[in-house]
Amino acid sequence: MSLDTGLEFLSDHVLRVVKGEVAWRLYRAGYTQLNISRLLGVTQPMVNKIISSHDELRNRAAAEGLDLADIDSMAGIAVSLVIDGKVQEALEYLTNKSLLNLSRLDYCSSHRQVNPRIPPNCRACELILSPRDVVIRNLVSAVSEVEGDEAFARLVPRVLMNIAESIPNPRNEMDIAAVPGRIGLERGRPRAWGVPAYGVSTHLGRVMLEVGRRRPRIRAVASIRYDKEIEKSLEVAGFKYSVIAHSSAPSEDEVIKLVAEEASSKDVDAVVDMGGFGMEPITYVFGGDSLDVIYKLKRILDNLGKTSNS
Repeated sequence: MSLDTGLEFLSDHVLRVVKGEVAWRLYRAGYTQLNISRLLGVTQPMVNKIISSHDELRNRAAAEGLDLADIDSMAGIAVSLVIDGKVQEALEYLTNKSLLNLSRLDYCSSHRQVNPRIPPNCRACELILSPRDVVIRNLVSAVSEVEGDEAFARLVPRVLMNIAESIPNPRNEMDIAAVPGRIGLERGRPRAWGVPAYGVSTHLGRVMLEVGRRRPRIRAVASIRYDKEIEKSLEVAGFKYSVIAHSSAPSEDEVIKLVAEEASSKDVDAVVDMGGFGMEPITYVFGGDSLDVIYKLKRILDNLGKTSNS
């Protein structure tokens, strides 16, 4: 038996690696070690040590069984927020995301690998957070990102944009939150027509129910505009995507079924539905949570107008 809590493991092992990855990425982005030290609350010599031991830190994390893809996603989103001058939002995101992972027992295997005295039936970390509250917080932050940057207007389709996120292991559409009324345009800027809530998007809810069963790490999706430039941007950004074409005008049920099957059966970041007569083409962008999706949308925006040879 051990009183080594999951919170200690989170701080000493998970967040240590995430912050190391953040430091390394900021340094590569041109931040000085002094600026990084102030941001992370450590000394400049410590930042130098973190950066110089980057590979060693990652190798140790992998040996402990931590998911490096998840570490990279968390660090990437935090760095994107910091570069945008949103340090408080980055702090809130890392706190929210890491505690959610802990509360849904994602780190149990790694924790027991580090400390074999952790009881095999321990589920203490489930007491930490309500996943439903975390999902709403994520969506509120994601909507704030969209409304705060007029560039997102480029991604709003005629049928309007939406973002949805599910709790872990959703049972029905009431376990999936989205923006009621969707996200439209007001004076050329993106504007959400409601506050994120559960059970308000049948379309994205049904997509995420199917995707969540087969790819449980994928818990969020955004429905955005499709055109050739956006498809090219997906390529330039290095995203994997698939395209669904129809020989006739599809029903909404058919679109939901096909999009969900593509996103569930293939390791893709996005699915393009080409629509049909009277139905607008739409790009569905998937991610680990709604802020991960926003991070991908920003990369799409950053690469608009570029070509794969540029």
